[in-house]
Amino acid sequence: MRTVRTEPFYRIAEIVPETFDEKSRTFEVVFSTGARVLRKPFFEEPFIEELSLDPEHVRLERLNNGAAFLDSHGERKRGLSDVLGKVVRGTAKVDGQKGMAQIRLSKRAEVEPIAQDILDGIISKVSMGYQIYKLEEVGRQGELKTFRAIDWEPFEISAVPVAADDGAEIRAPVPDHNRPEYDCVLYEASRSQTLSEIEKKEEEERMEGVSGVDLHKESSRQDPEPQKEEMKVDEKRDEKKDLAVSERNRALEILRSVRAAQLSDTFAEEWIQSNLTLDQVRAKVIDRLALASEEAPTRSLRVEVGDGPPDHLLRGAENALLHRFDSARYPLEEEGRPYRHRRLLDLAQEFLQVSGVRTRGMSASEIASLALKKRGGMHTTSDFPFLLENIANKTLRDAYEEAPQTFESFIRRVPVSDFKEISRVSLGDAPSLEKVNEKGEIRYGSLSEAAEKYHIETFAKIISITRKTIVNDDLDAFTRIPFLYGIAGRDLESDLVWDLITSNSLMGDGKPLFHSSHKNLISPGTPLEVDSLGAARKLLRLQTGLDGRKLNLTPFAVMVPTELETLAQKFLVQTTVPTKSEDANPFEGRLQVIAEPRLDDHSTQAWYVIASIRQIDIVELATLDGQRGPKLENESDFDIEGIKIKAVYDLGAKVIDYRGLVKNEGA
Repeated sequence: MRTVRTEPFYRIAEIVPETFDEKSRTFEVVFSTGARVLRKPFFEEPFIEELSLDPEHVRLERLNNGAAFLDSHGERKRGLSDVLGKVVRGTAKVDGQKGMAQIRLSKRAEVEPIAQDILDGIISKVSMGYQIYKLEEVGRQGELKTFRAIDWEPFEISAVPVAADDGAEIRAPVPDHNRPEYDCVLYEASRSQTLSEIEKKEEEERMEGVSGVDLHKESSRQDPEPQKEEMKVDEKRDEKKDLAVSERNRALEILRSVRAAQLSDTFAEEWIQSNLTLDQVRAKVIDRLALASEEAPTRSLRVEVGDGPPDHLLRGAENALLHRFDSARYPLEEEGRPYRHRRLLDLAQEFLQVSGVRTRGMSASEIASLALKKRGGMHTTSDFPFLLENIANKTLRDAYEEAPQTFESFIRRVPVSDFKEISRVSLGDAPSLEKVNEKGEIRYGSLSEAAEKYHIETFAKIISITRKTIVNDDLDAFTRIPFLYGIAGRDLESDLVWDLITSNSLMGDGKPLFHSSHKNLISPGTPLEVDSLGAARKLLRLQTGLDGRKLNLTPFAVMVPTELETLAQKFLVQTTVPTKSEDANPFEGRLQVIAEPRLDDHSTQAWYVIASIRQIDIVELATLDGQRGPKLENESDFDIEGIKIKAVYDLGAKVIDYRGLVKNEGA
């Protein structure tokens, strides 16, 4: 294994012409089929390159974040004019056979001729720019080695003239001294060894060189006189085995530390052969990083901002911290394993370093304070707050989705776009159909309507996260607290909806929800039994529309306080065979039971019958832009040397039509 420097590569790709949509100005491209091509040497000799289309081997983040669609890879150096469009976010994918993406063209006038040529099939080829991070030798084709890219990243797609590249026998990086160079890890093997086989063999060779123990032959050694020296031999064998295992573990840890610091394996080999302890080696790794930092061209003390952390760091750290919070809910994934034992302060330092910030000599408090300043503004430096925000949102969302609720069967969720008053119309029944007279005249009818008005309100809470939280490794601030916010958001919805029932809220006609004039109140009440339930059903069926027409609503469920839950289930859910006809219960198995503890706070005896929302609107729950649950926002706070996390939920609720509910005040 070795590392070589490479420039970006380019390959011809295909437009799928039948997918061109003139209205949306989009079309699909097959940006790769993984086919083998001959490459000019960027190490000793030409080679055959093959692109793996295993989804685990292709980094699609840059394409799916809206990568540019360029004119001839931007080689004309016209600046922004070279941008013809972009990859539609989230459309890039690989399926093991090919890579596909959707392109959207700009509406600029100068792009129109290109769009027309694509539509007419004149421009039928595009070119993909990509970078290879790992190549694995998989065999030979004649005298040439064949390498498969097992970690590569497409970063742009271009419209190109066919003659510029198509049919070329050797495809190489486009020569341009201004193009960036990248490290590519090269796994060379005899007999087409796989990557895992190479790494395993390298580790075994390192172990044997350090301990002097042949790991393949050790198990086959025999003591020449087992009967005389059996106990001593066993002890020596166990001691030697323990030594070999210990030395192997030491070497592996040294190798991991060196690679994590992105140092050469040469250092690992040198330190493995030495008598240094693991802690001493780690100290040398830190010293080596410090030396490299001092030798860097930039020697000023200012904070340097880079391009941000790789996606695998963000995803891996997020998975590891969520697993640490709740291992059953969030299983540890492969990309999270390198970070599973990292403290918040360790991760904060790593995010700063990959963003170009030198942390050598900083105290823990300084690292935490600097890491909590979000990247993007004039004085911001780190993407670490985004990691914390992602974790907080994830735990909040999961808690919100899982918190129990009992009202979903009789409400309708609606999105609203602002905080203005909402007017909901309750339509009367349609006018009667009338016989058409001999002249064919059809008379006009009209709809009656009544309006219920309400508006959404904002509910919010702020917590402050200081640098002490990071230094003390207090993960609860970003997991447990948002988790509780998620539950609180769910409870807030329940409070609003059930308060409409228990408070007997006013309707648009100025009368309470349950009122004798609404013909939906049984007072004084009676116990839940066949006759009383039949009376409530009758009130539902006799409800009339705004024009006096019978609605014939049918009961869907019985709502009870928890005090009556067991009685209601025995009465309505359990099916029994009566011995006498007068003992028969016509409601058994026909109605749902909704038990809600908030009803107990109002009355432990009152119960309700509710119609189906398929027949009539009952309760409406409105949220801003269809928001489901609270949303989190964070911002840097100079006064507390940290960040503030704000949970905000904009919502409101209203009973739209009283005719779908009947209340019995109970015995």
